[in-house]
Order: sequence, then C-alpha cells, then structure tokens
Amino acid sequence: MIPVASTDQARVSAEAALSLLHRLCATDSAMSVLRLWAGGVQQLTDCDRVDIYLLDQGHSLLVRHMLADASGVRANTDYQEQADYHHDSLLSTSLLQQTPLHLDHPLSGGHFRLDFLQAAPDCLNADSMLTALPVRDTKGHTQGVVLLIGRHGRSRQRHTELLEALCASFWQQYHLHQRLAEKVQHPPSVSVGRPAPLNHNYGLTGHSKAVKQLRRLISKTLHNQSCVLITGETGTGKELVAQAIHHHGPRRSQAFLVQNCASIPEQLLESELFGYKRGAFTGAERDHHGLIRAAQGGTLFLDEIGDMPLSLQAKLLRVLQEKTVRPLGDTRSFDVDVRIVAATHQNLPDMVEQGRFRRDLYYRLAQFPIALPPLRERKDDIGPLAHQFATEFARHNHLRMPSFTPALLERLGNHDFPGNIRELKNIVERTLLLHGHEAELQPGHLPAELFDTPPSEDPGPHQDLGTGKLDERLNYLECQVLERVLHQFHGNQKLAAQELGLTRGAMNYRLKKHHINARDWRI
Repeated sequence: MIPVASTDQARVSAEAALSLLHRLCATDSAMSVLRLWAGGVQQLTDCDRVDIYLLDQGHSLLVRHMLADASGVRANTDYQEQADYHHDSLLSTSLLQQTPLHLDHPLSGGHFRLDFLQAAPDCLNADSMLTALPVRDTKGHTQGVVLLIGRHGRSRQRHTELLEALCASFWQQYHLHQRLAEKVQHPPSVSVGRPAPLNHNYGLTGHSKAVKQLRRLISKTLHNQSCVLITGETGTGKELVAQAIHHHGPRRSQAFLVQNCASIPEQLLESELFGYKRGAFTGAERDHHGLIRAAQGGTLFLDEIGDMPLSLQAKLLRVLQEKTVRPLGDTRSFDVDVRIVAATHQNLPDMVEQGRFRRDLYYRLAQFPIALPPLRERKDDIGPLAHQFATEFARHNHLRMPSFTPALLERLGNHDFPGNIRELKNIVERTLLLHGHEAELQPGHLPAELFDTPPSEDPGPHQDLGTGKLDERLNYLECQVLERVLHQFHGNQKLAAQELGLTRGAMNYRLKKHHINARDWRI
C-alpha cells in the first residue's frame, strides 16, 4: 500500500506547484519550457527520473525530448516509437486510451512493453514504480506522455490530477513558444490545419467481428507504403477506410486527395491526374501539376478504379513502378512520393479475365487488399450506426435528439439494407426530418420501404413463408399481415380491423396472440 500524504505534505506540494507555474511564466523559449517541465516534475514528485515524450508533427511518432535524473536535466532524443497501433507499449497505451497508467513492479514483467528503458536499464530496482501521464492540450487532445520512474508514491493517488493539470499548462506554454518561433523564422503564407487526434477505433463505428477484423487490417497497413485496394458493395464506407489509413499513418500531416474515376470523361481524368504543360492542348493556358503531384508526400484515393480507361491504366502503372509522372505535353518526368489507395465495387479479377482491366495494374494495386463487409453481415452495428447518424444530424440541424425504441431498432435489424451504410444514414435522416419533434421514435415512423416488399410474379421460392409446420407458418404470415396493416394505418386498430374485415375483439385477440403492440406504429 502507498502511504497517504499528510496535510503538511499536501500544502508543501501545492506551494511547489504554484512556484513552478510562476517560473513557467518567465520562460522565454520552448527548450526552456521543456527543461523546467522535466526538472520541476522530478522535484515535485521526488522521483528518480522524468522523461517527456511528445508527438511529432505527423502525430505518428512519440519522441523523447527531455530527461531529468540525478545527473541533471538534459535534452535527449535517443528514443522514439510509433504511436498508432503498438497497444502493448506502456507509452502508446497511455496515449491512445488517454488515461494515467501506474506499474508497481515493472521489472517482474507484465502486459506492457518497456522498450524505452533499454537506453538506461540501471534506473530501475525492485522498489521502483512507473507512471505514464498523458499530456493534453486545451481541446482535450493527447499530445504526448510524461513518464515518472522511481519511488513517487505520493503522486499516484493524491497528485495525479495535479500533475496532469501542470503538464497541460506546460504543454500550452511550450506550444505557444513553438508557434512564435515558427512565425519569426518562417512567416506562413497559407494556414495549414493541425492533424486530427489519434483514434484507436480509426473512426469506425461498431463492435461486430467484421469491424474488429477491419480495424486489425487497417493497423497492419498504416506504416508501410504498399498500395491498398479496398473492395466492397456500394455504400459500405470505402472512402472512410481510406481516410482512416491516411489520417492514422505517417502521412497524416500531408494532403489527402480524392478522385472518382467514373465521374469525368477520359481526357479530363488524364489531365486531372497527371497534369499538363502550358500549351499542351487548346485551353491549356498555364501549367497544371495534377493530383498525383499535388498529393506529394500524402495519399491519393482513386475511387471506382474499375471505371478507369485502359489507356490511363497503363500510365498509372508506370507511375507506380517508376515513382515518376510526366505531365501532358511535357518532356520532363517528376519524382513523386505518393501512396495510392484505390477502391471499387466491381469484381476486378473477373474484369481482368475479360480484358477490361490490366492484370499487372491489378496486382500492383492489390498489394494489400481490404474487403469491406456489407451491412447485412454486421447486424450488431446497425444500432450504434443509427445512433451516430441521428446524433450528428440532430446537432447539425439544431434538432432535439429523440430516443429509439427497441421495436424500431429491431425493425432496422430485420432489414437487409441493399444500399448498406449509406442507405441506413438516409433512412435515419429522413425519419428525423419528418418526426424529429417526437420524444421517441417508433417503427411506424420509419419509411414505408422497410415494411413493404415488391410483389413477385413467382411467389414460390421468393416469398418468405417462414419455417416449421403448417400452423407455425400460418402464424408467421398472420403476424406479418397484422404488422403491415398497422403500419399502413399508423397504429389505428379500428381502421386496421376494418381493412381486414375483423371485429375489434378479433383484432385485439390476434394482436395479443402475436405480442404486437399497436402503439409502436402510431405517429
């Protein structure tokens, strides 16, 4: 057990923290902030050593900047590690989970990797502790980790929140000094937004087995430069996966550009991708770099790659093989460093066999294939996705967020969603537009297509007749008829009974028999 600090100790610690903040206000450079940060935390916690790790500009690497121990405070950049998916590392886990982590006996082994200690193995002993504190900015985004090594038990319980607040203040001052120095040395001509914060879910909603496998695939392709081919039905979120690969990888601080290969004619697509030289054709009044050169250092997402003409496929293959691009009308070739992520809903192997897609380009693009599952194969994610779409739509349109009844979620889960996630989003937004004033949404508020199926000329193999014995099938069909009629008349039992030629008593009997609540269809 760690002894509880006395009142006098708490008062002394508070005074030391105030003194540290006072000295922070007098710092005159980012480096002086780091020195005071490491040395001050070491004195405040009475630990053996303090390391400060900060994310690089691309937010993909954790780099040690400063170290304070018995020998003094000094800059130290001898260690860095990837910060995206190495969840077995103590530093990365604290960074991604945004929570302090404490290890009482790190030398005895455990769940976390401690690679950062290899440079100084003598700093630990049997009584040592490790504490990893995430460093947050004013918006709550994690920007680094402060590591405490040694017997610093007082900071574990009573001082953790105080240390986190101090680290946030130091980060803010450090960031301000950095921005000031950058503006003095390099006045910005164009403002560039900061990268989005890291997200261990990669921005993908859901907890189904299919989504977990998808996250694993994304984590494996983040830090290599191989081409990625994303396949899946229309509306499964191929561009969202491409964005996740870019925004969580080492290219995240550079451009992410998108081109739909099916949206423009062949001649325009060629000039848009590869660029052109002034005078190359009528109307070419200036040099145009093209998307491949514009995405230098970043990622180019080519959607619907299956619709790219064969002539352009050959030029794209040359770019991928030689890492150079030659604009239209130019005799020069330019080196490019661009990661290509392509996507299609078509079956490219079949197109290769039919001669409609180049075999060599297919194998070049499919170095790392990712197949997205349709929504009907991830039913468990329908509820979380619906809540996410409803929350975003209500916030953007200043609507009150209604609740979803279990009956509505069950009805959504029974739908096959041929349009996949895009169709679910459309249904949720339409429902909120029409019935957003309701406190809770019932199945009757959903669009009619979730209940009505088009008539079939051959009802035999295509009509759902249920399973089991004749009585079970008849009960199943009766239940379906009752639900459809209730939806047609918005839960009005009297009109539904008249439509079916039943008395009110017979209607009530059948509703109770099938455990159907007519209120679920009221608007």
